[in-house]
Amino acid sequence: MSAQHRHATGPSPHSPLTYISFALIAAIAVSVEVAVHAAAALDGWRHQPTWNPLVLAIDLARQRTRWPQSATVLLIIAGVVVVLLAVALAWLAGRYRKAPQHPDRAARLLAHGRQLDPISKRGVQRTAQRFGIKQPGLPVGYAVAGGKLVYASWEDVQTDIAGPRRLKTSARAIPTILSAPGACFATSNKPDLYAATRLLRERTGTVWTFDPEQLVGESPSWWWNPLSYVTSDRKAGELTGAFVDAYRHPDAKPDAFFDAKGEKLVEAFLRAAALAQRPLTDCYLWSTRPDDETPAEILERHGLRLMAASVIGEIHAPVEQRGGVYGTAERILSFLRDPDITAWCCPTGREDRRCQLDLNELVREGTDTLYLLSKEGRGSQSGLVTALAMALCDAAESYARGCPAGRLPTPLVGVLDEAANICRWAALPGLYTHYGSRGIPLLTLLQGWSQGVEVWGPAGMAKLWSAANVKVFGGGVDEEPFLAGLEKLIGDYNRVSASSTVNHQGVGGPGGRSTSWQLAPTPILSTADLRALARDRAVAFAAGVAPVLIRPLYWWQTSWAADVRASIERYDPANVARRDAANPRLAMTDDRVGEQRGG
Repeated sequence: MSAQHRHATGPSPHSPLTYISFALIAAIAVSVEVAVHAAAALDGWRHQPTWNPLVLAIDLARQRTRWPQSATVLLIIAGVVVVLLAVALAWLAGRYRKAPQHPDRAARLLAHGRQLDPISKRGVQRTAQRFGIKQPGLPVGYAVAGGKLVYASWEDVQTDIAGPRRLKTSARAIPTILSAPGACFATSNKPDLYAATRLLRERTGTVWTFDPEQLVGESPSWWWNPLSYVTSDRKAGELTGAFVDAYRHPDAKPDAFFDAKGEKLVEAFLRAAALAQRPLTDCYLWSTRPDDETPAEILERHGLRLMAASVIGEIHAPVEQRGGVYGTAERILSFLRDPDITAWCCPTGREDRRCQLDLNELVREGTDTLYLLSKEGRGSQSGLVTALAMALCDAAESYARGCPAGRLPTPLVGVLDEAANICRWAALPGLYTHYGSRGIPLLTLLQGWSQGVEVWGPAGMAKLWSAANVKVFGGGVDEEPFLAGLEKLIGDYNRVSASSTVNHQGVGGPGGRSTSWQLAPTPILSTADLRALARDRAVAFAAGVAPVLIRPLYWWQTSWAADVRASIERYDPANVARRDAANPRLAMTDDRVGEQRGG
């Protein structure tokens, strides 16, 4: 942002009356001059009057030049035209001052014009061409000043903070999913994102919908084995962490002894079940049998002697200690008691012919879509959502390491909607920037700063926000410290203010009024302005570019609008239920389940 834009702003140091007076004098002089010369031409004068207005005025006053007869009529006409123009300009100026809201008037103090080149279509297209991708980038919104559409490039990861019903789904999540050039995945706690994008995504490749809580009425026509992710002790710990974060309240204070030991025991169970290729439900069975040495024996056979010893140690611990540790392990794995959940993560029997989701194949195919749906709240099913998202990104990262430049050939676009509620991924802040370099552009959507702090802590949330190359604030948030931080990021401008002083007549001379002008640093958008941000406005912060005021790109403003409406009509659960009620026979023979799996 140049100094000119931020400092030469505010009222002019000259009084508006000064400009009005100059304009009025000029208009009168021009009108008289034009009227005299036009009338002289109409009256057939041989010698035209002088064009010097001062000399002409003197000649008329001394009667050296007579007033043309037609000049009076022409001067009246010119006067009427000038008055009409003045009225029109005054009306337009008043409308310009009153119509836009304050943030729009501040847009010219933020990035606009050529300053937006790095995030314009042309700017991000250079990055896309370098990676051989036709799609220039992921749309962010239209700059209010100039109307230019700004983008996030394929190297950028994004974080949005906006209150409820503030553009997150309709203007950010849906356009992002529809702009994905290849594979993509999305988490959500409502069916709207799925219903709006499903029809277009199934034209690209196979659609997989993980819906253990029946948000869109999906039955488990396929399953995914969480133990396929457990290939090391570290990954066993990460999977355990996903399960723990799903059931433990953020404000809860875990027991330093029993909770820690219980989590370590679950890690050992997961590792043993993965090595022995047993179903995930065996881990729960072991947690209910404190004298079962099977997991220790498996670990011992595979050379994990220390982990095996830790399990034996818990088995032979004092009864009270053993009961507390195993009780913690059972609580962590208690979701496996629900058959509606285990059907999504375990085979249903020896004759189970359902397709098993292979994440390594999904990222190599580069065309599929994975929807991860779960209700809000802290439940075990959201732990599976976290685990599946975590495992998918890990598979994509592993594949990217062997690709040219260490990036996926086609980006894997991810939308983590309601991340703080259903995808409580503890390691996400530390991985954010790294995923951008691997061709995994993520968009994390939160309802507030405190919501992120609840999941990742103050340092983790600050890290996630700072690591994002593109950050969007969509309003609807009352968190004063966060808004004050945004106010500082947006910056100040030097506002010119006037103060008048009345000098009364006295001994020193006659009285009068004096006016002085000062420059006062003023926030471009104050905390109050940000709190009151209109629903159709947002502030975008992109790396290397000054903040920009944007208006959202809603899906109904895109070329996909007709297809999105058709998708909603077909896949919105309310519409499906209405059709099924109208035609029960069609509902019985409907093949939507097979279509959902894509097979």
